[in-house]
Amino acid sequence: MEALAGVASGIAVMSLTIQLVDSIGKIKTFVQNIKDAPKELERLVEKLQLLAALLDEVRKILEGQASISGQEQHFPAASTVLSQGVQRCEKSIQLLKDIVGRFRMPQSQLGSTVAKLKSEVKLGFKVKEIATFETRIQQDIDCLHMCLTMNSTVIL
Repeated sequence: MEALAGVASGIAVMSLTIQLVDSIGKIKTFVQNIKDAPKELERLVEKLQLLAALLDEVRKILEGQASISGQEQHFPAASTVLSQGVQRCEKSIQLLKDIVGRFRMPQSQLGSTVAKLKSEVKLGFKVKEIATFETRIQQDIDCLHMCLTMNSTVIL
């Protein structure tokens, strides 16, 4: 019964990683569509791309562990710390999604208010706030690395 709970938890985390990678893609697209975006936003997007790649690796590892632990009763399920690391990333991405959501406009309004949107985005993403997000995303990346290491020790 405990193995089934571990598999279910692993599936939930895999699903969450897919959602987070999708959200990161949407944030990245939004930022890339801002003409003359501050360099800080470009750096943030680079960190987000790294986080997305890492989350995709987590998903692949979880899929592999789930398939192996289903075949071999002795093989341990994924570490719960990996789930906690992904949930931490979810909080950071949600904050960014909320900010991006404030600046999204219907396509019909977008053409007439591009200049207004551009200035609002620059106001919304103040340099200090961008630096804070950049630091937070880097901490999430470091945390996921640690979680993956801990998960590897469970296997060994």
